[in-house]
Amino acid sequence: MEQPTARGAVKALAAAVVSIAVLWIGTAHATDPVVKCQEKKLKARGKLELCLKKNSAKVLGGQPDASAACTTKFQDALSKAGTACRYLDNGDGTLSDLNTGLQWEKKTGTEGSFPMCVDPTCPAGDTFSGTYTAGPPCAGGTFTIVVSADGSAWTGTSVDTGACGTVTDSGSISGNTLTGTGDGGLIAISGTFDCANAHVSGTFSGAVSGSWMGDDANFCPDPHDVNNLYAWSATGTVPDGAAFTGFLAKLNDCQSSDGTILTSGFAGHCDWRLPTIVEVQGIVDATGGQCGGGSGGCIDPAFGPTQAYFYWSATTVAGNPARAWGAGFDGGGVDFTSMTASLYVRAVRNAP
Repeated sequence: MEQPTARGAVKALAAAVVSIAVLWIGTAHATDPVVKCQEKKLKARGKLELCLKKNSAKVLGGQPDASAACTTKFQDALSKAGTACRYLDNGDGTLSDLNTGLQWEKKTGTEGSFPMCVDPTCPAGDTFSGTYTAGPPCAGGTFTIVVSADGSAWTGTSVDTGACGTVTDSGSISGNTLTGTGDGGLIAISGTFDCANAHVSGTFSGAVSGSWMGDDANFCPDPHDVNNLYAWSATGTVPDGAAFTGFLAKLNDCQSSDGTILTSGFAGHCDWRLPTIVEVQGIVDATGGQCGGGSGGCIDPAFGPTQAYFYWSATTVAGNPARAWGAGFDGGGVDFTSMTASLYVRAVRNAP
């Protein structure tokens, strides 16, 4: 038998080490209790869906409905899978509830300012806050522009850090363009609205020259920000508030180039909705957040940052058409309030 060379021996040893490492990693992965729990629950969910589809076919054929048996088997499988897992992070800003089959939106950001999110009316009625820079004698500073309800005029207040002090500005609006004067009429002001982003910018010239820009702080361009507050209804009794026309509209912003295939939509889906009061109360966790001795809302940390306050549901109050239910993440419990009130929101969908 040919004796192995030194190089051959090194290669053999290296291969053996790699083989052992792969085996060890695979074994560690397979014995991870969380992973095993997730695998069992995903398999159970698949069997439930197959069972329900078969049952539907049998019912169409005249056989009795046995869907309850499918559900019972699924619940038994969940119990056997254990409590090492419930949520699966999908890596796309969502997580799946392995017990209910629902897919939830994760929130982003950190607790800070709390804007009452509204839809920009471009520009009628909007308020813009921003900053400006200027040449002498003004130095620049902050400003606020308030647009009239009919969108034909605007008034503003500039707070200069230099010699100009506080100045009242005003002018008119034509389309998306504003013009006006400030600083005793010595400055000519012009600007343009960007309605899609609730943004306004422009310049001023004359005795002082410079530029300025600002945003509608209540436009809430990021629907996933944990600080956003939305009204359920704008008119008081129907779902026409920013929770639907702003928040959900952004998540379900889907398009199609051929009338067959949908594109865009948050996480590739176009069927996001507000949860029912039962669904949203079902994710309140007495062991998470401030309820578990930490901070933030009482919920599993997999959901991302959560306010310790009430979140809207899609469920209205029986016998009271101007009220809707919310669930509290400040310790649990449910309550109802006026649909025009502003609460936090989290979207959900029925994942297949």
